[in-house]
Amino acid sequence: MTLVLTCIIGLRNEMMGLVDTHYVYRFRFEEIVMYGWDYVLYYNKDIGFQTLTFLFTKVFGDNFTLYLLCMAFPYVASISYLIYKYSKSPMISFAIFISLQFFTITFTLMRQVFAMGILILAFKYVVDKKPIKFILLVLLASIFHQVAILFLVVYPLVKIKNVYVFLCIVSAGVISSTLFSSKIMYIISIIQQSNERYNHVNSNDSTNLTYFFVCLLFLLISLLYFKTIKKSELNYILFKLSALATTIAPLSTVFREASRVSYMFSIFNIILLPNILVLEKDKKTRNLMATLTIVVFMIYFLFFLGKGTNVIPYRFFWQTL
Repeated sequence: MTLVLTCIIGLRNEMMGLVDTHYVYRFRFEEIVMYGWDYVLYYNKDIGFQTLTFLFTKVFGDNFTLYLLCMAFPYVASISYLIYKYSKSPMISFAIFISLQFFTITFTLMRQVFAMGILILAFKYVVDKKPIKFILLVLLASIFHQVAILFLVVYPLVKIKNVYVFLCIVSAGVISSTLFSSKIMYIISIIQQSNERYNHVNSNDSTNLTYFFVCLLFLLISLLYFKTIKKSELNYILFKLSALATTIAPLSTVFREASRVSYMFSIFNIILLPNILVLEKDKKTRNLMATLTIVVFMIYFLFFLGKGTNVIPYRFFWQTL
């Protein structure tokens, strides 16, 4: 599955997705090919990713398709590692991964998905209670995409032992971010002194609104099985990450960048939901829920998300759109 997904992502036409690949990453790739290290120092943003691109061009030259393949592999490999290590049903986990934004963003957000691949590896050290290794990996991810530094909040989050305190914090967070999303983002824009940027991204994007409802669905299903979830340390950690993602998700309806922050936490829903389904004791109900999960999410991808993010129809790099 790792190689198949890597090839699908890497062998695509670069105009697929939201065209960032062509207008952003192709441009910077060619600039690095032309100007080398000088451009890396000049651009001076997410320097880890630019340095990796520079090293690639020195070893493999200007083959952009090979570049896409190489950049896709770490993220897909980390997803496979996460699924096979922690999921009770890898088939359902892969189905959810492919059907939701976690797959489609690989066609657009190259720096972020590379950083997310590192954060997924850092998750292991949350489970294993090794904070130093966790912090080092998060810091490493942040040089590939600055937003990754926010993942540091995960470690103190999972240390909240009181269930009722945590649920109150989550409830207050979800309600506040839903009702006051515009005001919250306005305040953030003032702090950043970037009202122009805020106005540019202010919109009622239907994809981001749907993403919020999907996050909310995961959270509500988790709450139905919460008594059982909290008995498993792994599932309880996954629940907390899902709750954090749901708290941030409403902000994406007025500020698209917020969804990118939320993705870092909601990616772990691909493990949480399958692990919840196996908690259902009745076999027929469990099988029905698993089937409905796969069917519903695949329909969502084929008829809504895939087309809306320009991933469907698929085109190889040698085909024209």
